[in-house]
Amino acid sequence: MHWTSGIIYSVLRTVISRFAIIFVSGIAACTCLLIGVTAAEAQVFTVADIGYTPTPGTFALNTGVTPPTYSTGGSGSGIADKLTFARTTSSGNTEIRGRITSQSSATSGAYTGLMIRESDISQSCAMASVGVTVSGTVSFQYRPTINASVTTVTGPTVTLPVYVRLAKNGDTISAYYSQSDPQNMTLLGSYTQTNAMPNLYYTGFTSYSTTSALNTGVMDYVSLMTSVPQQSSNLKLWLRGDLGITSSAGAISSWADSSSFGHNATQTTAGLKPTLVTGVLNNGVQPAVNFSGSQYLNLAANYADLNNGASIFVVVKPSSTSATGTPVSFSNTSNADAIFAQTVGTQGSLSSFAGTTGSTVTTTTNPLSTSQYKLLEETLVPGVTAGTAVGTIFVNGSQIVQSTTMQNLANTTRNTCNIGAGVGATNIFSGSIAEILVYNNVSNAQRGMVEAYILSKYGVGVAPTLDTPTLSITNAVVAPGQTVTATQDQNATVFFTTSGGTVPNSTSQWFGTNPIVLNNIQTVKAVAIAPNFNNSPVLTSTFTVDPTTAGVPRNGLSLWLRSDQGVVGSGSVSEWDDCSGSGNNATQTVSGNRPTFSTNSVNGLPAITFGASQFFALPAGFSDFTAGASIFAILKPTSVTAGARILDLGNGATANNLQLQEPSTNGAALYTYNGSSPLSVTASSALTLNQFQLLEAVHNGAASGTIYTNSMQQAQGSLNNLLNVTRSNNFLGQGSGGGNNYIGQIAELMLFNRGVTAAERAAIEAYLINRNQVLNANSAPAPVFSIGTSTLTAPATVAIEGPSDSIFFITQDGSTPTTSSPVYSGPVLIKFTQTLKAIAVNKGVQSAVTSATYTLDSTNYPAPGATSTPLQLDLQLPNQSIPQDNNQR
Repeated sequence: MHWTSGIIYSVLRTVISRFAIIFVSGIAACTCLLIGVTAAEAQVFTVADIGYTPTPGTFALNTGVTPPTYSTGGSGSGIADKLTFARTTSSGNTEIRGRITSQSSATSGAYTGLMIRESDISQSCAMASVGVTVSGTVSFQYRPTINASVTTVTGPTVTLPVYVRLAKNGDTISAYYSQSDPQNMTLLGSYTQTNAMPNLYYTGFTSYSTTSALNTGVMDYVSLMTSVPQQSSNLKLWLRGDLGITSSAGAISSWADSSSFGHNATQTTAGLKPTLVTGVLNNGVQPAVNFSGSQYLNLAANYADLNNGASIFVVVKPSSTSATGTPVSFSNTSNADAIFAQTVGTQGSLSSFAGTTGSTVTTTTNPLSTSQYKLLEETLVPGVTAGTAVGTIFVNGSQIVQSTTMQNLANTTRNTCNIGAGVGATNIFSGSIAEILVYNNVSNAQRGMVEAYILSKYGVGVAPTLDTPTLSITNAVVAPGQTVTATQDQNATVFFTTSGGTVPNSTSQWFGTNPIVLNNIQTVKAVAIAPNFNNSPVLTSTFTVDPTTAGVPRNGLSLWLRSDQGVVGSGSVSEWDDCSGSGNNATQTVSGNRPTFSTNSVNGLPAITFGASQFFALPAGFSDFTAGASIFAILKPTSVTAGARILDLGNGATANNLQLQEPSTNGAALYTYNGSSPLSVTASSALTLNQFQLLEAVHNGAASGTIYTNSMQQAQGSLNNLLNVTRSNNFLGQGSGGGNNYIGQIAELMLFNRGVTAAERAAIEAYLINRNQVLNANSAPAPVFSIGTSTLTAPATVAIEGPSDSIFFITQDGSTPTTSSPVYSGPVLIKFTQTLKAIAVNKGVQSAVTSATYTLDSTNYPAPGATSTPLQLDLQLPNQSIPQDNNQR
């Protein structure tokens, strides 16, 4: 197997079910042959004998001829399942086509063809094949699911050579054939099956003989295409040089649109018809359409909905180093509302018009060539105001030039649309075009897929880099057995490890439909891999498995901040990571506004302390609260300014806000805004200063809200239902419009984007109250003195007792002790009249003060006075040398 990163792996495959787990190793591949002409597009084919084959299969590539030939030799009895399969790995949408030119066997049932298969070891797996028997029967054979029966669709009797094509488009696999015209093949059959192939499957050539002797089938004009575009609402035009061209003696009258819109390009005037030229790309395999400088094709009026932007892809080779040509244009008279892609010699140019006001961006580095085909990509992204659209030109995947002053396109029908010419048949293109795709804007991910497709098909361009895969949750606290799924937006295969090891490596697994099960603290690393792409960046996500959270629902959990998890900074805190898995990390970039980390604050757990100007920003999002919202916070307010915000999600002070705030010293309020109109529920006695408590606020999604403290209802009332809008000014400890800072500590906070049920609320309360011990954490036993207040006849020592896990802080001057006072380490000596005071701190909770006054006779045991002078002894040595003992040496 060969991936575009340049690493060739052989694959140790363990097929457990149709969703095989594959381990990649560095063992030398048994047979490796490359398809294509560049390293980036190369594919490795290895031979696998499926089932019993009396004679080992063979595969050979001959690049000494044009086009190259591919020879597969196989024995065995047939498709189900004893055959030879020369295969390469595939993912996403794939198309393979070629021309079968000969078979060596004389046995009528011997067969050669193309195959897509979910496993290269397992018999009875899902598969599809199109091919021809020695007797000339063309057929499409497929097994839609594992262990299902094989269905055979038989076509007519043909003679070699014959063209065949096998395409996987989503969950549909289709087979085509043609006796002599590769441009217009006949659909032989197709089937659609959910998850027709897993995320990693195999594509290649197959052959069998029905005897012990090999049947060697030879094919040429082979093309293996990956990341093949799919018909979609935003693909407005797709003209393929290898498909759908109607010509006579090379003169093209029609070029069929492969998108779903049927926008065929046509020309009825003989002298204006461009010509089809075969074998001009990718080692003589792919054709192109040649425009002489006076020839072009017409498109029917349409292309109205380009107001969301446009993306034009053209595989092009201009023939002039100076002439201006227009490969693609969509316009009205006088270029009104036009967009067109041009070549100015070997420069690329993009023009857009708002009405008759036009803007143009043109390269200056001659990135195109008259001697080789290039992929010209031109994109237009609309701007907020007129003249602020962004036009970008890429060549072979590299950005060449960009303008931010292009014209936005209107949503209007364009009546003058051409391939090879501008409006009024001006600026007629001279050169060759192999393929054109036009979208009404594409994402960067989709643009990369088009680039990979062009690279696989024509050997034009460079391999784009895959997007990083996505996990359903990341960096989360999870319950044992919780599952994670992996996705990737370019249909790549995601390889992963759960040990934190490098990916891909010998223990990598690829993600199928079965989720990753988390049972202990695990670091998952994942990378996306696909043919004709560079590997994606590696995604790393660490999961903490906490059995005590098993009762906490994860559905709708949008934010979960735990003070013992994901805190960046041991003093001032710059980041507090979201452990819900949603990635809504709380951050503060300004050092002076950073809350602080406080250890041993509640039940031995830390808390985050917020000062008067300290808060965290939360990322934009938090959009969909149409099903309500539920907030749970373990917090200890220490000072209150009316209106202080514990949590505020919105777009300013009064713009679609969801707020949990302190309206008064002991009050708590839940505010919801419909636009700028608020409604609130207020509980006047929900909070107690200087002690930890569980504050809960639930909006049920039906205009009603309830506030609870330590699971006890405090208030209920009507609220606005929240709109589904992106909220961009989101803060913890500050208002959305700034100010209104919360002062105190927060040990844990959860936010759900729905109203939780009563049972769910009870489970969340049980977890939070048990974890933080808030029902017990607000009092700690006061210290006990071995001697209480008394008059002593002589100095004595006083021992302090309390729970073994308490820390005692003492003073001996009558002042109230704090956690900054001396720590008690042993009995205290009382040797003059004084007042001893002590507090106990247990699991972050401070006790009441214990105090005792001890009186001694001040004459015999005077207290040190403020002006007392310590005794000072000055040792005066004699002002002469000390005699030396001569006996000492």
